[in-house]
Formats: sequence, structure tokens, C-alpha cells
Amino acid sequence: MKLKNVALLDLASGPIMLNDAPLTVGTVMINAVLAPTEDNKARPAVDAVRRYELAKRLHLVEKDDPFEIPDDLVKDLGNDVLRLYATIVSGQMLLMMALEKN
Repeated sequence: MKLKNVALLDLASGPIMLNDAPLTVGTVMINAVLAPTEDNKARPAVDAVRRYELAKRLHLVEKDDPFEIPDDLVKDLGNDVLRLYATIVSGQMLLMMALEKN
């Protein structure tokens, strides 16, 4: 799935700020990729390395540039976004993910 690293917006269409910088799709995805499992159990080593490598690639994506998320991780990352973020963020992210999937 391809997404674009754009700023997420508040209800007044201004950027959601985090640490004096706009919160971007890329930042949310990095946090979702690096999040612990819901039950705090260790991920299989292959999954942990794969997610770490993906986070490193996402960190290099510039604002407004596109990036790709492996299709087999989309559902899990969507659930991680829901668990980590308030509705103002998770709603936008899941909508973008659903639109890109179709």
C-alpha cells in the first residue's frame, strides 16, 4: 500500500502539532511499526527485524513524499494505530489506508 507523508489535520484543518512539528502520516506509521504487541509479548525475531527495517526506511521519507507499506502488514499496523492514537489521528489514518487499498 502506498501512502503520502502528509501532515495530519485537526478539526479546523490546521496541522496537528507534536513537539512543535506537524504530526505526519510517516511519524504515525513509524510509531505503529515500532509499537510493542498488544499483550507485550515478544514478536518473532523475523517480524521484529522486518519492522525495524521498515521503521528505518520510513524515517528517511521526506514530508509530502510517498512511501510504501507491505500489504501483509496493513491490517496489523491499522490496529496498532487504533491502539496508540486518539480518534482524530486514527480516523484519518484508517481512512487514508482504506482509500489507498481500494
